[in-house]
Amino acid sequence: MPEERLTTAQVITRVLREEGARYIFGVVGGNNYAITKGASDEGIRVVHMRHEQAAPFAADAFARCTRSFGACFLLAGPGYTNATNGITQAFHNRIPLVCVVNQHPTLAEEKGAGDDKGYLGDTLRQAQGRPPVPPLNSPLINHLSYQN
Repeated sequence: MPEERLTTAQVITRVLREEGARYIFGVVGGNNYAITKGASDEGIRVVHMRHEQAAPFAADAFARCTRSFGACFLLAGPGYTNATNGITQAFHNRIPLVCVVNQHPTLAEEKGAGDDKGYLGDTLRQAQGRPPVPPLNSPLINHLSYQN
């Protein structure tokens, strides 16, 4: 039997469902369409917010009310920047929050795309009062380097 090939969005949404996500909050558009489709395919209800700043706040509120975790998705660049207050609030209050931020296609790497660096690590470092680290070209690597 051939091996099932999954996209990154399918893997992310499948893991969210397996961990018990019922809702994901965010602004649909651009490169994050695959996340919204994947969430719908996995039975996770997509709650469309009118502004990126509302997504992490809504996910935070959901986590607090359900004693679970909140999940949100954002567009990189200005969308992510708009959401940093909500992400920082959840971080400081130790609220479990999963924030999925899209990334430009690899073909656009270092060609002037607005989201050439990982933002998550910088945001969490700033929330701790630490300076941002130089980009490592991977939001996941930046996030993991923050934890060390």
